[in-house]
Amino acid sequence: MCDCRSKNEERLTEHFAKQLPEGATGLKVSLGGYAMIFSGPVSMKNYSEVTATYSSPTKGSAKKPSRMREYKETVSLLGNFCMFCGVEYPKDEPKAVQP
Repeated sequence: MCDCRSKNEERLTEHFAKQLPEGATGLKVSLGGYAMIFSGPVSMKNYSEVTATYSSPTKGSAKKPSRMREYKETVSLLGNFCMFCGVEYPKDEPKAVQP
């Protein structure tokens, strides 16, 4: 597993530290888009949320006409490779247990 997340957080911290006004304290930089995976060995993998919104007519009746209602769906995409260096993440395959 690569260490791109921690390396990039360090680089970003250095970058932001140079631009802070004099006397500023408590700088913390966190790179989002990562999830902790608990299947198999615990690991951190990059992920992205995808949100789709759309409007669809509701079912109408004689007394109440149909109208448009907005719907929202969110799914998560989990990467198999590091988006910075391209190293493949380890497979989360369960290991065989010897009796």
